[in-house]
Amino acid sequence: MVDDAIQLINRLGEIKREYMEGAIYIAHNENHASIVPTTMSRAIMTYFMFI
Repeated sequence: MVDDAIQLINRLGEIKREYMEGAIYIAHNENHASIVPTTMSRAIMTYFMFI
């Protein structure tokens, strides 16, 4: 799954759009139960940094 995510972000990076920016965050030592709150927390913080 991580390899697929890396491939996806690389392919999206080839598309040059002013309104789109991509980054990858690999959450080491996380599982399916803990990754959702971890990812949502990062997403919310990132959102408020750019508004």
